[in-house]
Amino acid sequence: MEDDRIVKGIIPWTRKEFELVNRYLFQLLQKPKDDWSRDIQEPAGLSLGPYHPMAQVYDYFSKRYKNEVLYNAHFIRYNKIISFLQEYEARLKEAGLLLKKQNVPLIKDELLDVLCFAPFSAQGEGGQLTFSADDIIKLAKQKINGENPFKE
Repeated sequence: MEDDRIVKGIIPWTRKEFELVNRYLFQLLQKPKDDWSRDIQEPAGLSLGPYHPMAQVYDYFSKRYKNEVLYNAHFIRYNKIISFLQEYEARLKEAGLLLKKQNVPLIKDELLDVLCFAPFSAQGEGGQLTFSADDIIKLAKQKINGENPFKE
């Protein structure tokens, strides 16, 4: 079932795509809201309105990925990555996977690669699946050491 693949996070993504979305969001936030698109596709069940940044990001995903399963999967993964980085910021800094330079977060490429590929393996709020901090840190360190953390 395709929805199950989205919920479990087993549709991988790429760091390049993550960075493109971040660049889009950064550029969007530099514009006055009058310049934002008003005719957008919003996530089902969320009434964010066209002036909410995540509604604009969702619309970006729906245009970039024509397949509904893909744009929903990548949108969910993007949000889980952002939430994970915020929630575990101190732990990721301690592990050397997240740095701050002039108050700008610098995320190790290996960490982003893992977050864009790893399935969700922990229970989050409301019973939703999300990333396991222990698993992600372990996999990112393996990748830094030149190992393929996703080999069977």
